[in-house]
Amino acid sequence: MKDTQKLPKRTNTIPTLNKTKQNKDNKSTTNNSPGIKVGIVVEHVKFGAGTVVEIDTIKGRIKVEFSGEIKTFMFPDIFSQGYIRIK
Repeated sequence: MKDTQKLPKRTNTIPTLNKTKQNKDNKSTTNNSPGIKVGIVVEHVKFGAGTVVEIDTIKGRIKVEFSGEIKTFMFPDIFSQGYIRIK
């Protein structure tokens, strides 16, 4: 007779290292950079004033709207490199 032992059920979830709140589209609603959130006004060295419309900390991207045009940047690098600052 074979010894049959039940194995734990497998799941498709992957544990995450940081505790970032996520909405259903996998976009973060919070981030690890204080003061930077959706809706704030920022200043870009080339494009001028813009509004943050989306932050995706999983992919490391931030989207900012400048005069009706949305630009995507690396996040949080764009802030640490000095190209964008909080206005």
